Amino acid sequence: MLGGLLFVAARSTHAPDTVDIASARLAALRAAEATRSGATALPGDLAAEVDQRAIEDELLYREGIRLGLDKNDGIVRQRIVQKVLFLAEEMAGATRPADEAGLREFFEQNKERWAIGASVHFAQIYRNKPADLAAWAAGSQIGDPPPGEPSPVAGEIDEDLQRLNVHMGQGFVEALAAVPDGRWAGPIRSAFGWHIVRVMQRRPGRPARLDEVKGAVLEAYGVFRRQEATVAFLKAAFTRYRVSVDGKPLEHFTPSRRIAFRSVSSGED
Repeated sequence: MLGGLLFVAARSTHAPDTVDIASARLAALRAAEATRSGATALPGDLAAEVDQRAIEDELLYREGIRLGLDKNDGIVRQRIVQKVLFLAEEMAGATRPADEAGLREFFEQNKERWAIGASVHFAQIYRNKPADLAAWAAGSQIGDPPPGEPSPVAGEIDEDLQRLNVHMGQGFVEALAAVPDGRWAGPIRSAFGWHIVRVMQRRPGRPARLDEVKGAVLEAYGVFRRQEATVAFLKAAFTRYRVSVDGKPLEHFTPSRRIAFRSVSSGED
């Protein structure tokens, strides 16, 4: 409905020499300025300045259009592109709060994105040089190992194997997989040095439950809905134009999954 009203308004604009500024728009601009300045309301002189600026901006904008300054201007083009992207998302309702049924369906269709990886919980004793652990390693490895040195990693680690691979190294993770549970073993090498380790628990990977990852799913679902809105809008727009490249008609068009991007809000926003 919003999009339809905007397009109707665009077709039924006033004459080019008519400038009609709604009081609601001026009130919104004053409220935005008050918010920026940390006030609940603007005093009369500042409110008048905001109104004056709005009228001047409208006159300058109309003059710029009349003089053709909007033509072949990359900044103006991108601003318009972004506004139309926002419009496409609003028209499709993609910015409304997600409904629970749609969210759950999206999660089930993309469950592998939030799979919980295998992890391991272990204790470690660190030495910078393997020779310092040679005597213990050559023995029965029964009982407590010798004390370690100040370690660059925690004495106990409970970590996802993929992250452990990044921080400690693939060789460490592979060696850790062969360590018997519940007893000290090693030394094994990491990116930091050498460790004697005792595995206390291993947890296999598993699919996540929605309640465990709901925040991340909500964010991804929001992006997905906005992408779907843009794709639908661009497909419909493509049918209204004859698009060609160097005079050759473009017969097939697959929209990218772009979304509106806002880096800095304008005064009117």
